[in-house]
Amino acid sequence: MNIQEFEHQYQESISKILNDLQSMAIVSNRLESNIVEVGTSVQGLNQMVEDFLKQQCRTQSSSEPPFE
Repeated sequence: MNIQEFEHQYQESISKILNDLQSMAIVSNRLESNIVEVGTSVQGLNQMVEDFLKQQCRTQSSSEPPFE
């Protein structure tokens, strides 16, 4: 292998590595965005459950007969 072949292989390898890193950065950004979206969904679901439970407690306490 002469110096030109070595340099060509080196440049191809570096180019592939940089392309792979860029692809991983894009995937990482998408993953981060999806994690934030799922977190927001979980918070919304949690709020719905809390509201539902509060409503059920109010409904139960208002339907119980008064103590005598």
